Amino acid sequence: QELDAQSFHKALELIWQVVGDANRYVDDQAPWTLKKTDPPRMGTVLYVLAEVIRNLFILIQPFVPDSSAKLLVQLGYDGVVGFDQLGEGGRLKPGTPIDKPVPIFPRLELEEAEAV
Repeated sequence: QELDAQSFHKALELIWQVVGDANRYVDDQAPWTLKKTDPPRMGTVLYVLAEVIRNLFILIQPFVPDSSAKLLVQLGYDGVVGFDQLGEGGRLKPGTPIDKPVPIFPRLELEEAEAV
């Protein structure tokens, strides 16, 4: 809704809230621990995270189109994906193999960040 209304700052605030929720989900679920204790649950947690990431990168396409396209390609899409693919519309099929991810954004070292 915020993107449709061109309230870009509000849209980005909502997107960052989802990013925060996803970070808390990872911390709470601890998939690195589930690998040993409950592999099926680990698979579910990783699937949920892949879906959240997919939806987030569709939403941020207007702001960082090239980076979004690179991530979506890693998830098996052709790059640019329409908003109609949000949620159920473009859901990843469970069990879809995903190659080892390639970093999209360069790592910013503390010294570099302080200089910016």
